[in-house]
Amino acid sequence: MEVSDPRIISHPLLSLTVVKILMRDRDSIDVFLSVEAFELFVRVAEQATHEAAACEAIKCAINSVYKRPSFVADLLATQTTYDTLFHLTSVRVIYL
Repeated sequence: MEVSDPRIISHPLLSLTVVKILMRDRDSIDVFLSVEAFELFVRVAEQATHEAAACEAIKCAINSVYKRPSFVADLLATQTTYDTLFHLTSVRVIYL
């Protein structure tokens, strides 16, 4: 799924809230635990027009890598995306 996908652009906060609930419940979340999903969450956060949607996207990105050392090692190979996440977290107030 691309960030330009109308389902993501039309209802980003709703989509991200559903992802957050699925991740919290650990229900069929393998699709969210990938470098591609992390990059998608970061792009959504960058392009979000509403602060709430941007913050939810950042939380989803963080949760997609939380406590997964091998995944973080793979992610470090995509330094640009990783740097972008840290930049976004420094410019937005996030209530985790």
